[in-house]
Amino acid sequence: MSTTLDLPGMIFLTSMKEELDHYNVDHHHPLPSLPPPQQPVHHNVCSACSYHIYDKDIYVSGDRLFHERCMRCAVCSVTLPPADRYWTREGLMYCRADYLK
Repeated sequence: MSTTLDLPGMIFLTSMKEELDHYNVDHHHPLPSLPPPQQPVHHNVCSACSYHIYDKDIYVSGDRLFHERCMRCAVCSVTLPPADRYWTREGLMYCRADYLK
C-alpha cells in the first residue's frame, strides 16, 4: 500500500477501501426472506357473502356462520328461519319443500 500524502486519515481511508474492495457481491450472503404477510383473520365471517358478522347477527349452521339474510335455500333461495326449521344435505341448506324433493 502506498500513499502520496502522509496524513493519518488518508492512510486509514486507503486501507479501508482496500479492505472493502476485497469483498464483492459474490461474497455477500442473501438476507433471509420474510414470510409473506398474513391476511387479517376475521373469525366471524359469513359463509355465504364473506362479510364480517357482528355478534348479535350470527346464525350457525353446522360449523358455518351466516347473516340471517344469507341463510337461503340452495334451490329456491327463500330466506330460511334461523331456528331449526331448515334441513341440510352435503353442506347445503334447504327449505322443507326442496329437501323433501
